[in-house]
Amino acid sequence: MTAHFNSLASLQTVRSPGIQPRILVVEDDSVLADGICAVLRSAGHAVHWSGDGPHAYAQLGTEPYDLLVLDLGIPRMDGLELLRRIRREGMTLPVFVVSARIEIDERIRGLEAGANDYLIKPFDLKEFLARSSALLRGMSRPRQDALKIGPLELDPQTQKVSVDGVPVDLTPREYDILEVLMTHPDSVVSRDAMAQTLSLGHEDLTDNMLAVNVSRLRKKIAAAGDCIRTVRGFGYLLRSNASPRTPGMI
Repeated sequence: MTAHFNSLASLQTVRSPGIQPRILVVEDDSVLADGICAVLRSAGHAVHWSGDGPHAYAQLGTEPYDLLVLDLGIPRMDGLELLRRIRREGMTLPVFVVSARIEIDERIRGLEAGANDYLIKPFDLKEFLARSSALLRGMSRPRQDALKIGPLELDPQTQKVSVDGVPVDLTPREYDILEVLMTHPDSVVSRDAMAQTLSLGHEDLTDNMLAVNVSRLRKKIAAAGDCIRTVRGFGYLLRSNASPRTPGMI
């Protein structure tokens, strides 16, 4: 399957202002798909539709898209498998999961697999459009210089992270958390502020997701030193210089 995405970089383009964003909606319920496509088109987006996993996978490999709207319960290839596959093969476009799977563990699995947002069915189409627009705005942010703190480097353009030049493989959620912390070095970022910035949504999910992802992130960038601290009762902090632990921080 890897060969399918050999030309992936050329398909993931940053569009200039005024160019109509292209969105792929993957949903097997034709009535819901019609509603989603209609509201996206009303906002001025170019929308394509697919009703199953393999067809969507083929479209993603041959057409450039700015956003993927993905139902998890699609036929012939589960949406979660499709999501994992495109992330493994290097596709970085934002993915907005819309699913009837309401359990917290299911939402966590979706975000861990690489989803940028997760909305539970049934949902309000106005909220759906607002959250879709937020994801598209994120793709059109102005160019940023690479962030470098000690041996740790993050390039917002390529979304690559390295420690002493050695690449570090992060999930999209881990990358987002690290970017927020590196943008505010030596400052405590509250859990609420982190949740708002990352659009994690439901409070019950937020604390769990942050704890899980920060723990995994620490392990993956351990070669940079003990740089991410948890400030009890407040949030998280990235130290510009790794140092011994201090009271109140873990």
